[in-house]
Amino acid sequence: MPVNSLFDRCRTFRSSIAVSSLFALRLFAALPFLSCDSEPPDGTPSTSDGSACDHALTNRACWSTFGVSKIVPGGYGFFGGAFDGRYLHLAGNGQPGATYMTRFDTQADFLSEAAWSTFNIGAFDYAAYRFAGAAFDGRYIYYAPNSTPNKIHVARYDTQASFEAPAAWSTFNVEPIAAAPVLSFKGAVFDGRYVYFIPEADDSDAPGGKVVRYDSQSPFDTAASWSMFDTVRVNPKAQRFSGGAFDGRYLYMAPAGTKEGERGFAARYDTQASFEQTSSWSTFDTTALDPWAFEFAGAVFDGRYLYFAARAFGGRTPRYDTQGSFEDPLSWSLFDAQMFVKEQPQNFGGVVFDGRYVYFLPNATFGARHDTTADFAEPRSWSGFAKNAIPFRESPTAGGIFDGRYLYLIPANLTVNLSRFEVRSTPSLPPTNRWSFF
Repeated sequence: MPVNSLFDRCRTFRSSIAVSSLFALRLFAALPFLSCDSEPPDGTPSTSDGSACDHALTNRACWSTFGVSKIVPGGYGFFGGAFDGRYLHLAGNGQPGATYMTRFDTQADFLSEAAWSTFNIGAFDYAAYRFAGAAFDGRYIYYAPNSTPNKIHVARYDTQASFEAPAAWSTFNVEPIAAAPVLSFKGAVFDGRYVYFIPEADDSDAPGGKVVRYDSQSPFDTAASWSMFDTVRVNPKAQRFSGGAFDGRYLYMAPAGTKEGERGFAARYDTQASFEQTSSWSTFDTTALDPWAFEFAGAVFDGRYLYFAARAFGGRTPRYDTQGSFEDPLSWSLFDAQMFVKEQPQNFGGVVFDGRYVYFLPNATFGARHDTTADFAEPRSWSGFAKNAIPFRESPTAGGIFDGRYLYLIPANLTVNLSRFEVRSTPSLPPTNRWSFF
């Protein structure tokens, strides 16, 4: 794919989200790397700035690590997070009474403990613990609960207040909204007005399809601000998801099924239609592409294409062309990451887009990266990288975040460091342009 086509895709994406000025401002604040303001000369990568670390993923000098256990007691870890334009917010994965939300100031020294702060949400609300994923709506950070039946408390932080002040935090029990036992969500997605919490399970054995939605224009602690849709109404096999993405119109949820009967069914919602109508929803069975193409860990949108990160089974990676029909297999393609890393099967722990490359983050031994300016099916557009070749150590990766300059790999536990890769030497947009959106 020519480089300029990436800019065409970016502009198409920008026009597709022009539902409201507030929507566009908020979304592009959260996705600064999708800048279409100026085109590079032909042949110049869209995210290149000539730095020594420009895309040099295997250059150890481009990586740095920080021992988050220095500031988070108890050895608890994280699962996913969000970026608000300045601060990196990590969703705490702890225990009742001890779940530490953690924040890093990206304008400060990465290695300085002063750049980091924590808040024990468990001390604020004992039932609020173990989160998986977060979303930013332009002011608030919302954390998706991944905890226990009957006490599924969404947490919210007001970024206009002190991170360590209890008054900046609030929680809401969404279990009554689901009108049934709910064990866990895995991921949250913001569409410009609504925050969607991606369903994982109803109990320890049963998958779940109950998507809970919050209207960010309404009071957080009022039941009328919340609604629920169960994807089994569309397809009984569309249950258990892990992560999602938004393309400017549609919400996508990545299938994470591990058992027969819950495998491979991705779900899509048209945000321009009624949330509670089955006709607004559609599903696609990714096993139509390959019998082993199921169980994914996250989704990402690059301006045209949607990617799922394979959680297991050799790294079989589906890609959906959003210009085609969601339910048509011809709109989908598949790449098997096992083609370029043959030592061990792939097992990814998340997926991130930096404006040119899609990173499939290593959960086990290897990660992968795809150059979106090249042919998806061409092995040369892919590269693999081993965790032991860069400062990962041996922690599973629980998602990642790109802040316009750095790619952060979130550790599932704190016995190891949080790793950061310098994608480019300067941010993709000047900070004053990128974040002055209110």
